[in-house]
Amino acid sequence: MLTRKFRLLLYHDFGIQPHRGSQVFGACAAPKDVAAILRVKKGAPLLMITRTLFDDRERAIEYMVAYFPSDRYEYVMALGH
Repeated sequence: MLTRKFRLLLYHDFGIQPHRGSQVFGACAAPKDVAAILRVKKGAPLLMITRTLFDDRERAIEYMVAYFPSDRYEYVMALGH
């Protein structure tokens, strides 16, 4: 897991700046190793978020996969114009 401090070091000290990113939300069944960490049953429904950040030369500079138990997490998005 990248901490905020490490990201700042990466971006500031090495001149690496995120230019764009993509984030995908999906549902999945908890794999055995993830289920143990999250203290849910193997196969339990999870929200899976995959994020990739790219620099201005389209090089991937960060990749993250996160799992959230459906009974302990909700995603809220405000929409407007």
